[in-house]
Amino acid sequence: MVQNGPSLKVQLTGDEGVCEALSALWRAHVPIESFYSPPTFWRLAAGALRADVTIGVLMAGSPRLLARLVLFPKPMALLWIGTDVYDVMRRPGLRRTVPVLNRVVPVHFAVAPHLVRELAEIGIRAELFPLVPPSLAAVPRSAPERHRVIFYSTPGREDFYGAATAMRLAAEFPSVEFIAVGGGSVGHPLMDRGRVEPGELADLYSVSTLLFRPAVHDGLPKMSIEALRYGLHVVGSAEIPGCRYARSPEEALQAAREILSAGPSLNPHAAEGLGEYDPALWAGRHLERLRALRS
Repeated sequence: MVQNGPSLKVQLTGDEGVCEALSALWRAHVPIESFYSPPTFWRLAAGALRADVTIGVLMAGSPRLLARLVLFPKPMALLWIGTDVYDVMRRPGLRRTVPVLNRVVPVHFAVAPHLVRELAEIGIRAELFPLVPPSLAAVPRSAPERHRVIFYSTPGREDFYGAATAMRLAAEFPSVEFIAVGGGSVGHPLMDRGRVEPGELADLYSVSTLLFRPAVHDGLPKMSIEALRYGLHVVGSAEIPGCRYARSPEEALQAAREILSAGPSLNPHAAEGLGEYDPALWAGRHLERLRALRS
């Protein structure tokens, strides 16, 4: 844990789940005291009085609220995580808010390098600020005896996460078990596991060989990094060291075919991703950047 210097108080707002994930990372490694405030003016105003910095998550669609917070002489930043970048890039109504966001928000963070590049394309200068699990220690396991594939989607967003592509892959490899998690329906009852608890997901990682995530767009998916802990091969649309990057459904299918056509094995490149997103390293960098922002 980084102990040098005074602690920092950070107000988090917006998506509560992502804010809790940030808090968990900081609690494990650095002296950052964080608290959550609902995204309403009076709650955020009260929080700004006792916080050194305010960070909003998935708040790009609330430029009026953010503009009112400029009344408080405290630093404010937006953290972009992926879905928000995709929406602003493709929805004209949100795209028109970019000049306002640049005017009222002094600092923008993004969890992945490709999001930094995408934001630059729409006129937002962002800094890399990865959000990773508190621990990424590799989990020892034996070489798998057979292939097993994990696929993720949520209800109503099956097309976005590539359910049709996953079904194509499953049809090509009928002897391989495919497990769909997240609650989204893939049209195959033997695949659907529904929503799973973290412990159950860890059990699935420990007996699987491939995480197949051909989403239309991704940020820095926690599942992909966690899968690397268990030595899984990962195919997806996010550029992560140790994973197979696919720019289209066809590229994702081809990469997965190569993995499943070979004998079951652990991912020899998994350590690359775990090293790139070391939690203690990035939590320490978060602390340094937020201290500088406070100053």
